[in-house]
Amino acid sequence: MEGKYKKEIKEWIYSLVIAAILAFTIKAFIFDIIQVSGISMVPTLHNNDRVIVEKISMLRKKSIEEKL
Repeated sequence: MEGKYKKEIKEWIYSLVIAAILAFTIKAFIFDIIQVSGISMVPTLHNNDRVIVEKISMLRKKSIEEKL
């Protein structure tokens, strides 16, 4: 019975670690959510609006610039 609980706890820890690694990777390299601060983009964006920014094209642009 005790071995069953240890196995389940290990599975939960493993799942949480994998989820944290995936979340970090997605946020670091694929997309990010940014909050607009200030009124510089009015009327399109307002103060405290949130914008999803994809980062893949920026990574591709850097790799193309490095080849030139």
